[in-house]
Amino acid sequence: MLPSNIHLILALLLALVSPAYGGIALGTFLGADWADAEAMMRENVSASIKNLQKFCTTDVESLCPNGKADVIDNKNSEPAVTAWTSSSFERHTYKRFAQVSFGFGDSADNCLRSEFNQYEKAGIHSNRLTPKCYNWICNTQDRFDLYHEREKGDDKREGFVIFSTLFGMGMSAAVGYMIGLYQKEHEDILSFSNDGRRESKKIFALIALAISIPACIILFTCPRLLVLMTITLIMGRAAQWYIQTKEDISYSALSGDSGLVFAAIPVQMD
Repeated sequence: MLPSNIHLILALLLALVSPAYGGIALGTFLGADWADAEAMMRENVSASIKNLQKFCTTDVESLCPNGKADVIDNKNSEPAVTAWTSSSFERHTYKRFAQVSFGFGDSADNCLRSEFNQYEKAGIHSNRLTPKCYNWICNTQDRFDLYHEREKGDDKREGFVIFSTLFGMGMSAAVGYMIGLYQKEHEDILSFSNDGRRESKKIFALIALAISIPACIILFTCPRLLVLMTITLIMGRAAQWYIQTKEDISYSALSGDSGLVFAAIPVQMD
């Protein structure tokens, strides 16, 4: 059945772009620049980690057990920096700052975080972690927090876009279906009354005006959404045509059977 196919398409669209999957695909498809904004914020996090590595290497070597060995073992610490700007980066990979890699290895990273926490508690009285290292850890944390908040905000925006898009597509399908019903009644009216024909033309003009005004607004703001709504409008009209055709076929078959029954009744002449 065609109507059930419409429901299936809408369900698949909802599943593919749902924020539960960590995506902002629909918003990006419709023209939102959320992905670009997130990419820029990830670049900021990446730059902060790079500076953190530069100013905290000495701290790791002097404060952490096996610090020098860890620095040597992780001499190529670029992955911690480039991971944020990679095209394969997945949203929601990091949910807490404690999960972010500094690039010194797990042991040295945990040691540096511990020193950072102690510095925050001791404040200016701490003589272990250098101020520059502390400042760049703070800077990295602030930029990560901003990015994490942006991710959550974009998820909410994506959820609203999904709801609005599905609602708009559903309404378009309903309008297409109703237009089909009205067109059928319009054809019936034309065969009986000239007055009804004039009235029907007025109603058609009002329907066209009611559709064209929001369509122009959507065309200006989001042409791709208009394309999706137009497709579902056509699908709704096609669904009505399909149902109406089946009803007409059933009615024709029933009328034919009734005619045969009446033809089989003998007529008695006086």
